[in-house]
Amino acid sequence: MRVLFNAIAKDLKHGKSHDIEELASLGSFLGYDWANYVDSEVEQMQKALDAVEVVQ
Repeated sequence: MRVLFNAIAKDLKHGKSHDIEELASLGSFLGYDWANYVDSEVEQMQKALDAVEVVQ
């Protein structure tokens, strides 16, 4: 993610702005995908915790 945002900043800094829209779209996609991944991991962890609580 750092490299992506650095690329956006450099594109803006140098006044080229050729790839900003594509880079921003990629960042948006990655952010959405990461959120889905984290939600899935949290759900799995919660299920594991619930199972342990039932056993105890």
